[in-house]
Amino acid sequence: MAAHDSLMRLAAGVRDRVEAGTGFFQASQGTLGGLHRRVRSYLDPGSSLVIKNRAVKRRYGVELETTTYYDPAKRKGLSERYEDHQLTRLELLEYPAAVGAAATSQWLLVRGGYLRHDRPAGAPQGTPSGARSYPLKSRYYLDSRPVGAR
Repeated sequence: MAAHDSLMRLAAGVRDRVEAGTGFFQASQGTLGGLHRRVRSYLDPGSSLVIKNRAVKRRYGVELETTTYYDPAKRKGLSERYEDHQLTRLELLEYPAAVGAAATSQWLLVRGGYLRHDRPAGAPQGTPSGARSYPLKSRYYLDSRPVGAR
């Protein structure tokens, strides 16, 4: 449960940073009664830097929503997928401060509460220097909380 809670706190931090940095957004809606909606949030007015991309589709009676959050260096930081307002997939990538550097940690939460955390095996946590030279170490967790408590 601690790993799950850590991931949710990290994801909330990414969402908060992106929402605070949003300068303006553009919305579009598909034809045929609006079966598809897309909202793109940008850093500044007049900027082409997308920091949030949200798409909502309706297929076979199920509402599918995908949201992707980017950092100012155009790197994907958080990706979420919801089916009928239930979280089914969440992927979080953590990067060092250096622009152009590879992700140092990856979190993946999928339906059923299965969680995987990948990070370089030999690198101390939070130390991105030389992270590429270490093999990835994966840790797997299962959310043991009852379904109603999630």
